[in-house]
Amino acid sequence: MKIPTHFDIGSKFLYGIKIGLGSALALFLAEQMQLEFVSSAGIITLLTVTGTKVEAKRLCVHRLITFLATVLISWSIFEGIQKSWVSFGIVIMIIAFFSTCLSLLSTLSVNAVIA
Repeated sequence: MKIPTHFDIGSKFLYGIKIGLGSALALFLAEQMQLEFVSSAGIITLLTVTGTKVEAKRLCVHRLITFLATVLISWSIFEGIQKSWVSFGIVIMIIAFFSTCLSLLSTLSVNAVIA
């Protein structure tokens, strides 16, 4: 078992601060915009905070592309199938399949919230 050093504890604490402040700010902004499900904004922020700027930029691009695909897939499925739980299951199945095939699983949880 590795004993955490002062640096490890400090960087983990800073990471926790980023997540906490980012999620709180996202909730505040979602409330100001009068969005219906403000907690989703905080959860998406929690899932988005990364360790480096390069990772953050890459994740941002991947999330933008998969967001557009999720909206298109969700719209087409939800328009055709009236039962929301069935539609949601089909959308998640499609998104999970393509996310796995394209090695974009890091975008799956956010897209599930969007769906």
